[in-house]
Amino acid sequence: MPVSSNDDTFYNSKGAKCYKDWTKHQFLEIPVCDDGRIYKVLSVGFFGRMEQANLTIENNGHRECYLLPNELLDWAVDCVSLANMGCNPFPSQVQFGIADNNYYAEFC
Repeated sequence: MPVSSNDDTFYNSKGAKCYKDWTKHQFLEIPVCDDGRIYKVLSVGFFGRMEQANLTIENNGHRECYLLPNELLDWAVDCVSLANMGCNPFPSQVQFGIADNNYYAEFC
């Protein structure tokens, strides 16, 4: 549910600025390496009717919304399903990476 809005943007429930046209969002930076990168994930969700998976992270005190690549769609669906069952895993530290051409997201 948007916190506040104008014609082009709104702030999601975690306080991150979101564009009503989700194609204006950037994809989360996911490194190609075994170590990956750890983000503080506040929430995972979808734009539209599961049109595009997204997540809200906290980065240096700022809350930002990013798109997730389709390779992490199953992970996003699992996270949203857990939250809908009352077992919301967020906020959490999550490591994202690409190893051997496979995307991964692992809770730390």
